[in-house]
Amino acid sequence: MRQAGVEKPERETFEGALKTGRLALESLGLGPYEARERADVFRRFNIQMVEEMAMVENDTKARAAVYKRTSAMLSEIITEDREHLSLIQRHGWQGTEEGKHTGNMADEPETKPSS
Repeated sequence: MRQAGVEKPERETFEGALKTGRLALESLGLGPYEARERADVFRRFNIQMVEEMAMVENDTKARAAVYKRTSAMLSEIITEDREHLSLIQRHGWQGTEEGKHTGNMADEPETKPSS
């Protein structure tokens, strides 16, 4: 599409998948704002990968290197999200089951995401 002059292609299937993922995160306990942020992180990551792949479209080794690097980055993002969602499900949104922080440090989750 870029070779045909399209500067910002719309990928309906990709956007639909992001929306479905965002709604799934919300149903698992993530707040709407944070779920949207996670979808936006993934969108930006994907756009960056597509841009980098387009820059090396005729170089198989360079494309493989981009794929390996971005695949490792994506795995890291997914792992962090999984750990963060697990904390939310165990401790509530702000560290307690009710979702309200008591001010007691014992209510804090063991780790916090790096976002």
